[in-house]
Amino acid sequence: MYHPRLAHLGFVLLLLAGGCEPATPSDTAIRSDSAGVELVEYPRLPAIEASRIAIADEPELVLGEGAFAGPDYEFFGIRGVSQLRDGTLVVANNVSGELRFYGADGHFLRSAGRKGDGPGEFRNLSDLWIAAGDTIVVWDPATRRLQHFSPAGAFVRSTSMITAPVAESAFPFQVQAVLANGRIVVIRESFSPVIGAPVRQPALVALHRIDEGGWDSVRVVPGTEQVFSPEGGTINYQFGAYTMAAGAGATVAVADAAHFRVELFDPDGQLVLILSASVPEVPVTVDVIEAQIEHMVNSAPFPADDEYAGMLRRSYSARHAPFLPTIRAIVVDADERIWVERFDVPARGPSRWEVFRRDGSWMGRVEMPEGFARGRSDPRSAPGFSVAAGRLAGVWRDPDTGVETVRVYRVLEPDS
Repeated sequence: MYHPRLAHLGFVLLLLAGGCEPATPSDTAIRSDSAGVELVEYPRLPAIEASRIAIADEPELVLGEGAFAGPDYEFFGIRGVSQLRDGTLVVANNVSGELRFYGADGHFLRSAGRKGDGPGEFRNLSDLWIAAGDTIVVWDPATRRLQHFSPAGAFVRSTSMITAPVAESAFPFQVQAVLANGRIVVIRESFSPVIGAPVRQPALVALHRIDEGGWDSVRVVPGTEQVFSPEGGTINYQFGAYTMAAGAGATVAVADAAHFRVELFDPDGQLVLILSASVPEVPVTVDVIEAQIEHMVNSAPFPADDEYAGMLRRSYSARHAPFLPTIRAIVVDADERIWVERFDVPARGPSRWEVFRRDGSWMGRVEMPEGFARGRSDPRSAPGFSVAAGRLAGVWRDPDTGVETVRVYRVLEPDS
């Protein structure tokens, strides 16, 4: 069984040795070209020992403990942690409806925003991204607005997303990313029920030209896997597949959870690279279901009893996919590297991520620190952490008390 500390030791030994053993042929990417689109395929992903990236064992900064404690460091409902170019941390604290700013050294600087419906206010502070010039863009799905703030926290403007092609949708559309040029990456689901068997209706990945107005279609993709009842409603279909997107800088990444396949687009929506890998399927067994129930009971924002666990058990046992999805989430970091999370049930261990450069070359496999949590439980939402300037910043949640802190870890790279 893989252990993160042993992996880190192996990484250090590789550093001292000045490199690593060449990958075997079965680990080597196969590259080809089709109509100007580069295809990068891994018959098998390399072993962890060949990783050229790792996460430090201990955080270099913890906000909410020790010297960094007090009212300005009390968090609840963190939806994301981003980093500006100078190392400033921006924390989206949903319960207070604030953006909180902390220096690279951890000291509180200022806050911006509050609960409300006015300019610079949030009803539901959901996700945040860093655009060109360190502009902070925040998504509020309750008001369908994107709010823009300066690096100093000053409110700049609001952009309404109540417009075609996403206004008249049976499902809420999801803002997935904001690019450096200000374009917004959106996924819109469709609704055309087929009774009985699990189905995936078409969904649209689109780019909103926020300053020019208008939309560009990137790709029609399979939507969320669902089961529809004869009465017209949906029946829970656990561990079903879905499509997700992420983006940063000039890169948009789109992935289908059912396969280890990521499509990369330029900021104009042109497909430039397809990255894929052959990975084993993981059956949904009784042990997997019980581990998922354990996680949901332990992370419930209310006292969870045996009745709640029984309801979950009935739901998961009644309808579930035969295999776990392959990908849980994707992230494009500040250097436009692609982080792909392998799908597993949280109770079975920390999340594992495959990291690729923009050209599709594999950098390594990392495990997030134990207790490192997502800003959102929905895998189709941003995972809530950021990687920039050699630092990983995100949310750590105490498993016993539920208290949230912001932790920053050094990202170790021998080539940097």
